[in-house]
Amino acid sequence: RNKAVVSCGLVDTSATGSGTSLATFSASTGLRALAASEYDLNPTTIANNNNVYFNAASFTGAAGANVSPNSVTLQITSSVTLGDRSILNNQSGGFLATGAGNVVGGGNGFITGPNGSAIHFHVAGGTSGLTVSSPIGYTGSTIPAGWTKSGDGTLTVSAPTFLARTVYVNYGTLQMAGPNRLFAAPMGAPGGNSAQINWANWMPNSSLSVATGGTFDLAGNDQWIGPLFGTVTNGGQTGGGGIVTNSSATAATFRMMSPINDTVFGGSVTGNLNLLRQGGWSYFFAAPNTFTGSATVTGGATRLIDQGTFQNASSVNVLNS
Repeated sequence: RNKAVVSCGLVDTSATGSGTSLATFSASTGLRALAASEYDLNPTTIANNNNVYFNAASFTGAAGANVSPNSVTLQITSSVTLGDRSILNNQSGGFLATGAGNVVGGGNGFITGPNGSAIHFHVAGGTSGLTVSSPIGYTGSTIPAGWTKSGDGTLTVSAPTFLARTVYVNYGTLQMAGPNRLFAAPMGAPGGNSAQINWANWMPNSSLSVATGGTFDLAGNDQWIGPLFGTVTNGGQTGGGGIVTNSSATAATFRMMSPINDTVFGGSVTGNLNLLRQGGWSYFFAAPNTFTGSATVTGGATRLIDQGTFQNASSVNVLNS
């Protein structure tokens, strides 16, 4: 039940499916789905290094009891609730949610993953949903390389995250449920890991990458990030990146920095939001941006290249730039 998984990959044997299992590997068959004998189904306790699968079921941990599964799969309104002051350390970094109403987190604890590798949240299926209700963080000995949102469903983040590493929206929607949920500079570092609270390290590492097919939705909440990236192809032509938007009628501010290098975003910024761009380096926007709030640029140059526009902005303010 502790079969190794490929945390960035899913398997689905149907012709049209979005993914039904985290991938594993066997020498005889190559990549395949986990077999029933290779995970614990609806366990009441989580054994270290075992794959766990919850199908319309819930798990609640004890206060102060850390859990370290190898991977977590949630199906159809399943939940994993952390005990108070507890850590969920996903050893492979692989989470898979299918169906609506799945939740992981709670209990004033936090979620982390493999040291030096990414945490992967797969939300498979257009109507599927997963809410992460605990911060994504790190310990004194374990700092994940960042985390990704994949799959065509919606991942909702409802707790401030204090891991200063790149967030990748590969596909589907990553939605905020509160202000600055994506990155929150910590006041202190777990396990004495002071490197994470050094502002010189925190801001340039707190980057957001939104690929073609991915959407980052403020949902009425302000968000402050470091660099914003999106796939740029064919000289940065339209379609080379994903979407940053605000789907809410409540206006929001998207604040982005360029603290260490020039930055290019090939996607589009849309919706009811104000754009605040800061930092001494150059920002390049390569596609039409149709957000309807104000655009304020300070510091370095802001360049509209290829098809880049701020065509629907209510105002454009240039300060010391």
